[in-house]
Amino acid sequence: MRRLLLAAVLVPALAQAQPDDRSQLPSLTPAVFESRGVIAVTLPVVERQPLSGFGPLPRRYVVPAEREPVTQPFDPDLDALPALALAPPPEPPATDLDVRNLRAEAGAGAYLARYGRLDLSAGGAAGEFFVDAAYDGFPETDGRIASDRVEVRAGGQSFGPGRVRLEGYGLFDAYTTPGLGFSRRMRQMAGAELGLETVGSVPAAVTVGFEQGRLTRADDSETTTEGRVDAAARVALFQQSLLADLAGGTAGSGSVGTDVQYGAAGIALSLAGADGLRLTLGARALVYDASATAGAGDAQAIGPIVDVRLPLGPAASAFAVNDPHLAVRSLTDLTGDNPYVVAAPIVAPDVVPVDARAGLELRSAVARARVFGTAFVAPTFLAFEEFSGGFDAVYLDARSYGIGADLALVLPLGATASAGVEVRSGRAEGGEIPFFAPLVGRAGVQVPFASGRGRVGLAADAESARPTDRLGDLEAAAFGRLSLDARYALTGPLAVVLRGERLLGEAERWPGFPEPPFTVLLGVRLAR
Repeated sequence: MRRLLLAAVLVPALAQAQPDDRSQLPSLTPAVFESRGVIAVTLPVVERQPLSGFGPLPRRYVVPAEREPVTQPFDPDLDALPALALAPPPEPPATDLDVRNLRAEAGAGAYLARYGRLDLSAGGAAGEFFVDAAYDGFPETDGRIASDRVEVRAGGQSFGPGRVRLEGYGLFDAYTTPGLGFSRRMRQMAGAELGLETVGSVPAAVTVGFEQGRLTRADDSETTTEGRVDAAARVALFQQSLLADLAGGTAGSGSVGTDVQYGAAGIALSLAGADGLRLTLGARALVYDASATAGAGDAQAIGPIVDVRLPLGPAASAFAVNDPHLAVRSLTDLTGDNPYVVAAPIVAPDVVPVDARAGLELRSAVARARVFGTAFVAPTFLAFEEFSGGFDAVYLDARSYGIGADLALVLPLGATASAGVEVRSGRAEGGEIPFFAPLVGRAGVQVPFASGRGRVGLAADAESARPTDRLGDLEAAAFGRLSLDARYALTGPLAVVLRGERLLGEAERWPGFPEPPFTVLLGVRLAR
């Protein structure tokens, strides 16, 4: 019994004193753990698969063969539509004019010389109108020419596909003619022109004009009148590939003279290439006939129409042009070319079947240069010969040939310059062409200053010595003109103007009639 009790007491005690073998294994659910090494965590790479090919196949529509398209007309019931809620915009007022250009200038200078200019243009939605007026006056000084000249031109035109243009003009020019008459000669002219121009696929234009001119003297010792009617039309067909023109008129003494009739008709084919080539070829017929009271002259000619433009590169091109035409002039135009013709001059057009120019043109960003040759043939050509203290208008069979060059430059700071020269040889029936200079030239320069507020310009032209008759025994001296125009903006639209006329001194284009001397004029200009 004692042994059983002793065993019951010792067995639990020994069991607590000996370690449990299961305590050596790690716990599957530890509460705390410690890492004593380097841990490298590697996660798998997830790549998305392409989504193409997962959509449904495109639907294919199959139309049954028994179905047909609708062929009935579309005729909706427009009367059933509701009324338009928006009202049309109001028409612009007819009196809404916008002044687009206004320039008024006046000045005076040495020898009591004076001048005035007025240019006005305004327009609205329906059209525009303009007024241009000019006055120049110079008193008589030591036997030189004195003159007072007023010229006015006004008109307007409508806008739209069919443009109507109406223009009126007038001239009054009174001047002295030392040695040709004792009183002042007066040139007077008034005229009007009506035109219609259409644009679009078939552009065309028609013009009709009327002019009345008078050449008189203050003492009524001379009276020559002329009335003329002119008309012209042109049209372009087949996208401007076929060009046609027609012109004609009648002129003579009286209100509507019939002493001289003239006309011209032309047709040409125009082509354009993809490389910039332009080619126009055709012909124009020219004719004029004068009665015995107007010199009993007549002429007929046919000349080729030529206009060729051939690009030779980005900065060069060749050209050839011939423009057969009638150089129609009025009594006022003739006395403007030579104010000292004798009384009752013969007025007729020049018939020019050949007026050609061909050459080479070079261009750059700052310059343009041209070299060319010229040819001129006219069975009727106006010239002047000395006669009875003045000059007589004669019409010659003339021709000339020459070479020339032009140059235009754009200089730094906005300055520009240009020059041209031509050497030519002219001949007429019986010898030389009177007063036809073999060498002519021109030049000009414009220079701005004061940040564009001012500008100075010089212009010059000159002609060499010229034969005074067809024999060529006598010559008129060479002459030239040099003029100055400078202006400076004072404030707003107000500017001061300085002009210099005939800076080279006295000149005589027509021997025996010296022009006014060197003159300086000071004026003001108002512009907007």
